[in-house]
Amino acid sequence: MRTGVIIPVYNRVRLIAEALESVANQTCAPFRLVVVDDGSTDGSAAVVERWIQGRRPGFDLRLIRQANAGVSQARNAAAALLGDCELLAFLDSDDVWPVDYLARMTQVLAEDDSRVAASCDRVDHFMASGVRELVPARDFSGPITRRIFRGECPLPSTTVVRAELFQKLNGFKASLRWAEDYDLFLRMSVHGHWAAVEGEPVLRRRSLPAADTANLSNLMDAVDQTDVLPRLLEDFLTEQGPGVVPTRQAGRRLANLYYDGGKRLLRAGFRDQARERFRKALRCCPWHRRTRSRLTRIAVIDLFEQARACVSAGRCPTTAKPRHDHTK
Repeated sequence: MRTGVIIPVYNRVRLIAEALESVANQTCAPFRLVVVDDGSTDGSAAVVERWIQGRRPGFDLRLIRQANAGVSQARNAAAALLGDCELLAFLDSDDVWPVDYLARMTQVLAEDDSRVAASCDRVDHFMASGVRELVPARDFSGPITRRIFRGECPLPSTTVVRAELFQKLNGFKASLRWAEDYDLFLRMSVHGHWAAVEGEPVLRRRSLPAADTANLSNLMDAVDQTDVLPRLLEDFLTEQGPGVVPTRQAGRRLANLYYDGGKRLLRAGFRDQARERFRKALRCCPWHRRTRSRLTRIAVIDLFEQARACVSAGRCPTTAKPRHDHTK
């Protein structure tokens, strides 16, 4: 099966060559590799060009440049150049594949046409501390829509998908700069089974040094980000109709997301936006006790501040009318 590899890169000058080398070292070479430089400012594209000229791997390789538009558009632009590939493999520019990654993934998908995607284990390497944690993919097997909806989702660097379905679903949503992979994999999951592939895990780097932290998914306003995931899930439920996820499970998941977003906004001092998130949480799950408690606390704070403002203005806190000075 022909496999096309997609690598989006944004300011990964110190890591991109290692990611490219892990593709070139595959025992089952890809049909084509497309690297998309998404407006890097640190010379990442120049590193890719030098690597291509020096390494000259035995497969078709292309580098395209675009103004910074986000990881979704970068990956979609690459997919459009992969031609008649049957499978798409995604690799983030700071991750590394084991040498038999494509061989294992291709074999599993070739064995069963009902499988729409395959994922494997990964090792999270926390760069600051040196700690490594294994994250197994054994649960990503069979029908996994409800599992992904709950928040358990594979990563692009550990996943290979069928190109035909990717195109049918119009790829990643261009409007998303965060949770774009979660959205795509959730939509793909309703079309067939997933496969969990055993073997050596993919290396994923985390807690990168300060100079390497400006990645493709870190470009969103913190306030807007609190609303992205629940809105994404609500759109999914609307598109798929009732029954794809049990109503109670869906309500609880959305309520928890809105509640967590409200807490972050409250800590950041955005009380009005937090109140809005908490109210959305109650609409999704009226019995969500933590949300009711938060709204009560906000209401008490509002009353306290209103009373203090009235006192400062010489008005009665209960009636909001000017107080009479009986000493005159």
